[in-house]
Amino acid sequence: MKVKFINYAIFALGLSCTHAFAFAIQSSNPATGYFHVADDLIPNRSAFQGWEEKFGYVSLQMDLNKIKQVKVICENKKLYPTHADQSTKQYHVFDFGRYDVTKLKSDDEMCNLASKYKNSKGVFYCMRSDSMETAVISDTYKDACGNMYRGYWRVLYKYSDESMGTLFAKGRTMYLNPKAEYDGDYMTGGTYPVDESEFLFLSALFKTDKAKIDEAFKRNQTSKIKYNIKSMLFEEVSSN
Repeated sequence: MKVKFINYAIFALGLSCTHAFAFAIQSSNPATGYFHVADDLIPNRSAFQGWEEKFGYVSLQMDLNKIKQVKVICENKKLYPTHADQSTKQYHVFDFGRYDVTKLKSDDEMCNLASKYKNSKGVFYCMRSDSMETAVISDTYKDACGNMYRGYWRVLYKYSDESMGTLFAKGRTMYLNPKAEYDGDYMTGGTYPVDESEFLFLSALFKTDKAKIDEAFKRNQTSKIKYNIKSMLFEEVSSN
């Protein structure tokens, strides 16, 4: 069997985050139990109306400030997904932020629809604003020495920029089913290594993680992808 390594420089089919926001973090807020986004990462901050929870999106509510953080104890600081699919991914925070359209100018980044006519002050005004969304997500990984962790990261993006890859778990990919009978039929793809520095922090696995990882690892061994013990990655199987 010939195994072909996928080029992981980008997600399959361009499944990458769509906005180049850094993952900088301001001070933590014990009252709400998560980390605030730094003000300088929010476009048109003066018109921003603050964060609200996006109800129904958080899969595991917990106080991130109380999680015991750990570091990769292996000399190699790369982390490898424990399996290929996203069955262990959790959303711990999922918020959105509206904008006061009256405070936006027509050429502001967060203005989605500008007026074609000038107002009484002789300027083009904004008729509809975009919004911001942010989430803190975690999934499971292992280091080159075999130690397992749960890694946490933040995504921050404009609602209009969201794509399938925006909330994708780090180190994992999907690709369009070549035999798809309907639009949006995607299949689990290969994995790629992630630097420890790309995470906000790491923790030990949750109590139920190991059993789920073992099940997913077996399930992800298909005719399309196989685990390569040398690279510690799931890789695409060549049809040649």
